[in-house]
Amino acid sequence: MHRAWSQLALWLILIATLAPFAATISSYFVYSDSPFLSKNLESVQAENIITKYFNISEKDSIYVLYNGSYNNGLKEIYSNLYLLNDAKVITPYQYINNTMIEYERYLEPLISSYCDNISKLHGLYVNLTHYRDFLFQNSSLFEEELNFTYWYPTHYNYFSSYFSSPKLKEFLTYFNSSNGSIIERERNASLKVFENPFVLCFSNKNYTNLTLINKVINDPNYPLLIKELTGVNVTIEELKNPHAYVLSKVEEKVPPPPISISNFHKGNVWLFLVEVPNNESLDNIEKFMSSLQNAQVTGHLPFYAQSAYYTQSNIEIIDITTVALVGILLALLLRALIPILVLVIDAGVGVILSYGIMYLASLLGYKIYYISGLVTPPIVFGISIDYAILFLYRYFEELRKGGMDKERAIGRAFSTAGKGAAFSGLSIVIGFVGFIISPSSLLKNIGVALVISSISSVIVAVFLTYTIISIIPVNKLGFPRKEVPKSEDVRESYLEKVASLSINKRNLVIVGMIVLLVFSIGFSMVHSTNGNINEIIPSYASSLKAENQLSNFL
Repeated sequence: MHRAWSQLALWLILIATLAPFAATISSYFVYSDSPFLSKNLESVQAENIITKYFNISEKDSIYVLYNGSYNNGLKEIYSNLYLLNDAKVITPYQYINNTMIEYERYLEPLISSYCDNISKLHGLYVNLTHYRDFLFQNSSLFEEELNFTYWYPTHYNYFSSYFSSPKLKEFLTYFNSSNGSIIERERNASLKVFENPFVLCFSNKNYTNLTLINKVINDPNYPLLIKELTGVNVTIEELKNPHAYVLSKVEEKVPPPPISISNFHKGNVWLFLVEVPNNESLDNIEKFMSSLQNAQVTGHLPFYAQSAYYTQSNIEIIDITTVALVGILLALLLRALIPILVLVIDAGVGVILSYGIMYLASLLGYKIYYISGLVTPPIVFGISIDYAILFLYRYFEELRKGGMDKERAIGRAFSTAGKGAAFSGLSIVIGFVGFIISPSSLLKNIGVALVISSISSVIVAVFLTYTIISIIPVNKLGFPRKEVPKSEDVRESYLEKVASLSINKRNLVIVGMIVLLVFSIGFSMVHSTNGNINEIIPSYASSLKAENQLSNFL
């Protein structure tokens, strides 16, 4: 008896240690698409490449639809942002600004490439505008240069005695040594001597009138000058602002994103975005959603957060119903309260043990996907109660056979039913190990949860049951009755009839199984698999209502 109390103390210490982690295990549930997708899929490989080479952050967006003013919405979101890890609020104005920055960043290489090519021409245009200002201030000097250029070459034979200027001699030297038409030779010589490209805007017909000269200089034909000097055709818009010109041309081919503040504000509703890590706790997402009083939240993670929430609620109802039905069944079979309490304690401790081990596994890198977390209670309830019932029935049977010798009955029950439950549980564990060695990440993740759950169930069904019944006096087992519950199970007669029928009609059973197999294969081949968000969350879920509202924005 002393040893049994020591074992119970160890169980209580273990329960007290793991219970806090089991109670908060839902906060460690995460969702990811990656387990559903093989690494060999082209879409997955493409996403990995994009993430690696294009600096795509591993973030997920939560869409918050706030009913009220912009400032109040921003205030309420920020006041509850502490519920999320590493979250970032993106306002409508920030989103529009970031979108335009990304758009301009996308266009920048094209624009820069062209602007680099035209930068020399733009620099030449800038120098020409400065030189034009100089000519305005020295119009008489420019008039003299034009006379040198377009008058003297055709008149120097008549007035050669007056041509003693060194500049004129140099000009005539270049003029006489060059080829081409008269005007081409005049311009070439002028550029050599005076280095004034604006002489190209004139000819021997429009240089004599100072008013006409000033008019031409006031609005010179820069594209013509550039072409004469470089041979390149270019427009005045390109010369003045190459970047703006190219941007306007590129925008004609690649228009800016059609986004404005109207995409984020409809009626009295504002749309905000909240970025969170894509492995954010679904429990945290649900808490954030519930904390917003005047807003609805939707998005990828909110869908699965509410799916986990409603599924967990449904499973809790199922678990309670299961306990109630099992309790009713045992009450009818055993007509005793203590064995029922033992089974309920086994199931509860099994859940605590399973979730506690899963938490420890998460510290070693195991991600608890919400599907894996939700399969644990049903597995634990099923296995632990089933094997504990087997143990108890065997114990009751030995008590009745052995004259109520408690020590002998416990030893015999442990050596027979206990070993049977252990080996049977081992076979279940081996079956679930097949999930772990599967190439599917999802099945591996679920397999770990199933193995932990089944091992925990067998441990509590055998060892915790052994500890508890070692402490409970024999005369209390049948409470409120005084006698020990009978070991006979009324279900045995039904099981015997079914087994006998299956043996006598084995050919019919085999044919029936083959028909069901063919039907199942045929059904799976003609019915495609499809996923709809309505299938994982109820129609009244707030995230689904927000999704419908979001469609009016985007």
